[in-house]
Amino acid sequence: MHTLKTFVQKNLSENGKTFTVTVCAVLLALLLLIHLGLQALPRSLTALDASVGKMYTLSEETKRGLTDVDTDIYLYAVMDAGAEDVQMMTFLSRFAAANKRIHVASLDKVKHADFLAEKGAADATSGSVLVETPYRSLVVDYASLIMACNETLGLTVPYTEYANSSGEYGGPYFYNASVGLLTAMQYAYYGAYYEQNGIVFEQVPMDLGFAAEQEVMNAIYYCLVEKPATIYVYSAHGASPLSETLSSVLTRALMEVKTWNQTGELHVPADCDMLLLLTPTEDLSPAEINELYGWIEAGGHAVLTTSFEHICTQTNLTTMLATAGIRPDTERLSFVVENDAGHVYSPYYPYIIVAENGESDLLTGVADNRVMLTMAGALTLDEGADVAPLYLTSATAYEYYPNDLDAEGKPTVGPAGVQTVGAVSNIGKGALVYVNANGVFDEQVINVNAGNFYHLAMLCNNMAEVPTPKTVTVAPAVTASALNVPLVTMLILAAVFCVALPLCVLTVGLIRIGRRKRA
Repeated sequence: MHTLKTFVQKNLSENGKTFTVTVCAVLLALLLLIHLGLQALPRSLTALDASVGKMYTLSEETKRGLTDVDTDIYLYAVMDAGAEDVQMMTFLSRFAAANKRIHVASLDKVKHADFLAEKGAADATSGSVLVETPYRSLVVDYASLIMACNETLGLTVPYTEYANSSGEYGGPYFYNASVGLLTAMQYAYYGAYYEQNGIVFEQVPMDLGFAAEQEVMNAIYYCLVEKPATIYVYSAHGASPLSETLSSVLTRALMEVKTWNQTGELHVPADCDMLLLLTPTEDLSPAEINELYGWIEAGGHAVLTTSFEHICTQTNLTTMLATAGIRPDTERLSFVVENDAGHVYSPYYPYIIVAENGESDLLTGVADNRVMLTMAGALTLDEGADVAPLYLTSATAYEYYPNDLDAEGKPTVGPAGVQTVGAVSNIGKGALVYVNANGVFDEQVINVNAGNFYHLAMLCNNMAEVPTPKTVTVAPAVTASALNVPLVTMLILAAVFCVALPLCVLTVGLIRIGRRKRA
């Protein structure tokens, strides 16, 4: 009897071991199959978006915008040699999940150097996105995918500006609802003056946010348009170039920016939808003026800015402006100075003013922004002409005559009241915008005052024949702290995988051991 009991226990023990090994093998096989199955699924279905602002989840608006796309779109994540940006690939996979015509791949900067060079993306930084369609391609630089933002106040700042706003990385920033956002450097110069005039600023925190969805969508829109609006920047006669920042903005707004440098027998390019002639230092010839005016009259659109000093000697340009019903003061060298705190940019630079917007439809969309003008010259508009003010001074402005000295040797001033410093004239089928001020759209100016940044983008968007869909969003809405996984989420995940699951396995094991002992 004892021998029989020993034999049974021995066999049960061996069978138990065999059963345990078999179960473990089956579980491992199932886990392997599940893993292989998950690997075969699209990344968009298996990646968990645990970020605060759902940085890897596309908005419903974006999904709707991609629904009807019937053209192949390729989104390439540019990466350093041998590296893989899992986060960027996860993000781009959401676009592929929204439409089967969208394809996602990664590009190694070394292995695919020839392909990148062919697409004009040889200098693309790691983390950038190359968007390509049968019509064209465009690189979305990594720096433009990140924004500094304050969600409460709805403020956004490009990452490059955020990183260089002061000696310390990231700021601080100072905000007033009527003036806007000042960097630490700007506040050091102008804050005390503003506050002397009752304009109080508060220091605001700025957190990094993910703006890639808006930037990639803008690039997709641009690449899907068969023919974007073409903006030519005239570079002859000492005219200023367009800043890289503004060129980038116009490109994202479905406009292609080109340079034009022809003199003599002037022929405006046939594909020109809008011409920018920014602060030429030399006069145009009568033949060039006739060609330019005729082009506008036939339906062309142009923006002309001049220096208050140079316009006094540019007789051919002033003749064209007079024909358009706009007359800058060329008899007596002068510019407008403000005496109103809400229109003076700084007491140290009294010749810099912040102008009021006129009622022109061309400024639709930028009503909350004003332009900053340096040494703006007053304009007289002809009665009866089809011309309207675009930018105005306050009622307390006065004129400053740098060459007319008083008895003490100081420049003279005189009251001016409300003055026009920018105007738009409808000429035949076209239109001419004219601003008599230095460097209105220079890089240095737009870095100080975002209003100039928005105004040129909106002027181009409203004057040029920009194809649908229009987009001039230069400060996309992003969620503060969107680059972090929230603490609560991390604690929950840690509790599940590091505590709950091990406890469950341990509990099952203890129960099994207890049952065996009772048996």
